[in-house]
Amino acid sequence: MNFSCNPFQIPVNETNARMLIEELSAMKELNQELISKLARSERDLQSLKIQLDLQEKKCEAKFASKLA
Repeated sequence: MNFSCNPFQIPVNETNARMLIEELSAMKELNQELISKLARSERDLQSLKIQLDLQEKKCEAKFASKLA
């Protein structure tokens, strides 16, 4: 017995190509939006880390001044 698997093929025609191009364009736009959202989130995270670090330094300085 010889079992051969043939890959499923979708016939390529103008309608399919146009649909795929439109879908690709939509995915590119979504990708750009997600990249922008990720960049904003990374900036926000970095800002929060800096604020937390400053708050810790402020608490350390306040504690040190009480000891002095």
